[in-house]
Amino acid sequence: MKVFTLSLSLSEAAAALLLLSAANPAIADEQTKQSVNLGEVEVTANKISENLKDVPQSISVVSDTELQEREVKNVEELVKTMPNITGVGGMYEGISTRGLNPSIYTSSNPVTVYVGGVAQSNKDAAYIPVTNIDHVEVLRGPSSAIYGKDSIGGIINIVLKEPTNEWSGSVGAEYGSHKYMLGLFETSGALIDDKLFLGLNGSASKENGWIINDLNGDKANDKKNYNFGLNLKIVPTDRFTIKIYGDLFHRQDDSLDELFIPKSRFGNISKSEAKHINLETPARVKQTSSSGALDLKYEFDKFDVTSATTFRRAKKDGLYDEDFGSKITYLDPDHYGLVTFLNSKNDTFSEELRFSSNDEQSFKWVGGLYYENEKQVFGPIGDQYGDGGRTIVEDWPSVNRAQTASVFGQIIYPITSKFDATLGGRYQQIRKHTKVDYFSYELGHNPGAPAFSMDEKATFRTFLPKIALGYDITDELNIYAMYSKGYLAGGFNFYTTGGSREDNKFDAQTSDDYEIGVKGSYESFRFSTALFYMDIKGTHIFYTDPNNPNIYSTANADKSKSMGVEFEGVAKASKELDINLAASLLRTKYGDYINKDGTNNKGNKIEKNPEYKLSLGASYYAPMGIYTRLDGNMIGKTYFDAQNKLAQKSYFTADAKVGYLKDGFDVYFYVKNLTDKEYFSHIRDRASNVLVTYGKGRTLGVGVRYSF
Repeated sequence: MKVFTLSLSLSEAAAALLLLSAANPAIADEQTKQSVNLGEVEVTANKISENLKDVPQSISVVSDTELQEREVKNVEELVKTMPNITGVGGMYEGISTRGLNPSIYTSSNPVTVYVGGVAQSNKDAAYIPVTNIDHVEVLRGPSSAIYGKDSIGGIINIVLKEPTNEWSGSVGAEYGSHKYMLGLFETSGALIDDKLFLGLNGSASKENGWIINDLNGDKANDKKNYNFGLNLKIVPTDRFTIKIYGDLFHRQDDSLDELFIPKSRFGNISKSEAKHINLETPARVKQTSSSGALDLKYEFDKFDVTSATTFRRAKKDGLYDEDFGSKITYLDPDHYGLVTFLNSKNDTFSEELRFSSNDEQSFKWVGGLYYENEKQVFGPIGDQYGDGGRTIVEDWPSVNRAQTASVFGQIIYPITSKFDATLGGRYQQIRKHTKVDYFSYELGHNPGAPAFSMDEKATFRTFLPKIALGYDITDELNIYAMYSKGYLAGGFNFYTTGGSREDNKFDAQTSDDYEIGVKGSYESFRFSTALFYMDIKGTHIFYTDPNNPNIYSTANADKSKSMGVEFEGVAKASKELDINLAASLLRTKYGDYINKDGTNNKGNKIEKNPEYKLSLGASYYAPMGIYTRLDGNMIGKTYFDAQNKLAQKSYFTADAKVGYLKDGFDVYFYVKNLTDKEYFSHIRDRASNVLVTYGKGRTLGVGVRYSF
């Protein structure tokens, strides 16, 4: 379920908190935490139930308990401790992994986020539901054979809780730095035992900004969010199950987290300067979405049949004053007073008819048909600026359509009792249609005929294979080798003022991924390690036009390479103490890639992907009900441009939490970015200037929750 953002006044938010009372469901019963056995972990990311140890792919699994211990509120925080996957901050959220990056103003992204089975645009999935989550599965590496479109880098599968016969739930509230307030609730149970189940959940949050607008003294990055979700499960017979999922989400950011500074000052901005901007026009971002899913499953004697229908509608309204800076005036000799406006609507419908094995089969298999229809409407979208005493408007209204049809299948065949083979594949066809008109006119005057128009179609067809071998050295230890092919369709840049079809088209990006790994699962210790190599062709590159820094486009590099190693482990050092460790190394390199300004970036590292990550976390539950959680994260050097000139050096952050859990009551205190480390979470190149987003400084919070 998603999270939506509502404009709440301070009093309204306080009332909501009193009614909902308490942040996050209860972490866990004290007695449950006293077990010395980690237990088995089942995952469904390949659309069949499998033991985590037996899946031949690098996978991270995060339980609801860990999410609550770490106070995870969004995707960027979720992947913070995971190897080789990073949330990209700034106005344009997205997810980078293994040298693959999201593209701005396209429908193509390397990682797809699923909430309750509904695919979300990862640029809009920065916020995740903080209630009703059972666990999260994060698959790294191409998952295109099973999921198809936009899964070249992997998926994030947010699995929701299923209601049971026994009614349960929680309410809670939080208060923290910058007058952050959160209220939430969740409850589920049976309306009719064994037949009809209902789950309801929701949350509302509000946070004052920490960046000051010097022109009026107001905070420039206030944030408000709310969401409501519903789960309905109907079991007419022992063989037939109906699941209905829906959510509403609203987000409002009176916000512009990016600071506009000259390149000559980059790296020399003081912390105090970073908290100030100059906005003649207050910035705003409003995002509203609704999602739904209908799953029908019938269990035959030899196999199961599932129909999965989903829809999603998302609207975004944005206004950004880009004549801003950190007490630094943006002086453009040609333009001044630049304001960017963005309005978009995205409608997506999908249907999947899936057949899969059940427990009666000697081997596991899944296959089916998939159809998706997506429509993106942008407009008005453009810029407004002063020029020679006039106000000039540049507008790019556009419509982007994509229709996807595919057939897929995968089998896991036991060659022997210890040795199995996985064979999978997907044939996919994506038809894209982009229509755009570009207008440039003086404000208050008739726009007239468009200065440039484009109406283009393209079809992308491909077959995506997957082959894997797994061998059980012992009952607890498994080794595997995997090859899979990833695919990210091409398309057309609509944010353009001219050019031919070929000038505005970008081709598909493909990857050949080779991975070997070892997984172990013992009573008190579980680990996985993987070594991978990716051969990437047609790498999608995001760039700004050197002749017009307001124009953002996607292009293709020739070939790129990515290789690395990943490790994750969790250990029960004692009944009370859990320890988590994650580490990764990444080496990336561009092939032939000539930038629009003529610069050859061959041999440079791929931007937005840290060279290494190291995370160490520990949680301790004392017998008397006191618990603590401590996490330390080291992020390696990260480049933010293909020329490797804009970079964030390696840095360390730490988070801590302490609480008291007894008889369903949980009272806690937490600190994020304990040392108040200053760092860039995102940097955008903008001709002779850069747009930077600072990571959030130290924040404190207190919370209380009650579970019943």
